[in-house]
Amino acid sequence: MAISPVDGRYANKTTDLREICSEYGLQKHRTEIELKWLMELAANPKIPELPSLSKSEQKTLNSIWQNFSEQDATDIKKIEEGMLHDIASLKVWLGGRIEAAGLAQHVPFLHFGCTSEDINNLSYGLIIKQSRDVLLKDLDLICKKLTSLAKDNASLAMVARTHGQEASPSTMGKEMAVFAYRLATQKKTLAALPIKGKINGATGNYNTWVLAYPKIDWQVVSKKFVEKQVGLTWNPYTTQIESHDALGELLQCIVRINMILVDLCRDLWGYIALKYFKLKKVDQEVGSSTMPHKINPEKFENAEGNFELAASIASFLAIRLPVSRWQRDLSDSTLQRNLGLVFAHSLLGYKSCLAGLDRMTVDENVISKELAESWFLLTEAAQTMMRKAQVPDAYKKVKDAVRGEELDLRSYERLIRSSGLDEETQAQLLKMSPADYTGLASNLARQVGKHCK
Repeated sequence: MAISPVDGRYANKTTDLREICSEYGLQKHRTEIELKWLMELAANPKIPELPSLSKSEQKTLNSIWQNFSEQDATDIKKIEEGMLHDIASLKVWLGGRIEAAGLAQHVPFLHFGCTSEDINNLSYGLIIKQSRDVLLKDLDLICKKLTSLAKDNASLAMVARTHGQEASPSTMGKEMAVFAYRLATQKKTLAALPIKGKINGATGNYNTWVLAYPKIDWQVVSKKFVEKQVGLTWNPYTTQIESHDALGELLQCIVRINMILVDLCRDLWGYIALKYFKLKKVDQEVGSSTMPHKINPEKFENAEGNFELAASIASFLAIRLPVSRWQRDLSDSTLQRNLGLVFAHSLLGYKSCLAGLDRMTVDENVISKELAESWFLLTEAAQTMMRKAQVPDAYKKVKDAVRGEELDLRSYERLIRSSGLDEETQAQLLKMSPADYTGLASNLARQVGKHCK
């Protein structure tokens, strides 16, 4: 009965995100921020009306959010049905819990000076931070798998393809190294991007706090709270909302990662079609409802769709969230509730991609046989050595002889012997096979690990 496959068909694969990105997760994070802010105020000696908290009392308050349950979230939603305001409903519920803990004198300072967005932006900041950690774990596994494929196949020469046409040989290892490096580079960027937060009141000017306690340096308090208590990067200049610029940058990094992986999935799909890779048979699996022989690369196709869907949502959110009328409008509120879809569909893609990589085995015979029959790939080598020797019209002579023509070993030998090259250079070219013409590909593949740290 789920509308979204994230919570239906694929629910078992997005478990790690469920407690983070759900409505329950948002309520739990809001509860955490509210209680931590109350404790921050109680620890300030310049607020004499608010009694300080003992370690035991702090532990009691922390236990409210640490042990937050689905029933707690449901109780808050029931209050919201009447109040029609999510943060106000949380305040009522949380006030009751604080009173029940014997701390009724602290309730008036719950949510003190805050606007809803002070709580919301920090809560979403924690959701984003924790979701990023989930994604990074699977991204790391993909990077390691690609690095292993690169090293294991560093010397496996293959026909490369540009524009879909056969091109100068590479090695399978080097081609996997390209993806390992691209992905590792963006993964490091994603891990290092700041997730910003603010707590500065209704229009970002600390109005209520300055009025009530003018001797407190509220900028210092705000920065310390955001960075030390919450663990985000402090944004000193905002309207009512945190501006979402940093979030946009993070989302765009996820887009880049996912599109690199789309590129990988399409290349692997093509290599499977060429039979460079075989897919391991799973006895219980059915590849087609009518064709019993089929073993499809569906893991990569599924991954591709999820990557593109996540990238589309992330791209829209990245360009839309930073836009807000004057000091704020509510458009970002409903949009941020869809951040979980970005993380969930990305995670589904990562898991499908990993499953596909685990099912592949390299067919060295197919790869080597095709390359061994591709003597025309050495025409680049021939024309290069002819140009080096200053043979007139070297490129044109080779092109006229071979373009659009089949070239086997004998015709290749005739080409070299009629090239005008000296005997030593001819011997060098005649000794080569297409598998020898891979430049530094093997070395590049073996070195990829040090570039992906």
